[in-house]
Amino acid sequence: MSKNEFMDGLGKSLKGKVDDNEYRSQMEFYSSYISSETASGRSEEEVLDELGDPRLIAKTILQTYSLKDDPIKRQYRESSTNTYHSGGDDYYDDANNGRMDRVKRILRIILLVIIVLSVLAFVSRVLVAALPFLLTLIVVWSIVRIIYQFIDR
Repeated sequence: MSKNEFMDGLGKSLKGKVDDNEYRSQMEFYSSYISSETASGRSEEEVLDELGDPRLIAKTILQTYSLKDDPIKRQYRESSTNTYHSGGDDYYDDANNGRMDRVKRILRIILLVIIVLSVLAFVSRVLVAALPFLLTLIVVWSIVRIIYQFIDR
């Protein structure tokens, strides 16, 4: 099989079954692939044997194309302005983003509560540790004031 026979077989298998852009894209891809491989030193026969039957390649392209261009999704996307009923992925993306925003908000609140409780626990431990020292300081200061009051009289 030659490159021209391969391209003819591929073209006949795709023509009318995919849109013109997809047809041109696939034909250009395989033509340039074969050309670049033969330019790199491989024989045309070796490259074409590696590629296999152009009808099988076309079948794979058509299956992939039908998944990519689902006419039902296209109909809903084109006919409806309401993304909730459009059947498109926009509704699901928006719903998932909304859920993620709520989850992020809840996680932020939980994190804030944990930080506040940690700060309060730290402050209370510092106060409990410093309380005996502070009480002693207050008692000594009070005694010193009382003594100075008696001395000044």
